[in-house]
Amino acid sequence: MSVYYSPGRFHFEKQAIATLDQNPPVQNTWYTILETTYYVRLLYIAVKHDNTDNVAKNLEVRVTIDGVTLAATAALAPGDNTWCYWYLEFWQDSMTGTATLRNVGYYEGMRGHTVLVECRMTSVPGTAEELDGRVQYEMLEPSEW
Repeated sequence: MSVYYSPGRFHFEKQAIATLDQNPPVQNTWYTILETTYYVRLLYIAVKHDNTDNVAKNLEVRVTIDGVTLAATAALAPGDNTWCYWYLEFWQDSMTGTATLRNVGYYEGMRGHTVLVECRMTSVPGTAEELDGRVQYEMLEPSEW
């Protein structure tokens, strides 16, 4: 059986979640969660931290799409293991991080040929500090008939 690929017939195919589990993180060191050079659509970006000191920490997420870099910083609550979701602002060319769960529609505009998603902790890490990141994404693939 032969497979025919029609020009212009493509679909976004779900990929395995890109993950970061950094234990312990080093202050101001960028950690890559996702790096790809293939057409990507981001569904969500989530980052969290946890520590036994119960101290809030500042985290930064940087997304580079086709050479355009967007970054945002958020102060995450004291060691409560809460995910922070990052999304594009609809009224300006920037990103925001929030602990409020967001609809995946917020990420509809986050797509490109080359995508790099990184995060770092700008605060001094606490005792037993953990930095975790997740990126749900899809890649453009040819459709089969």
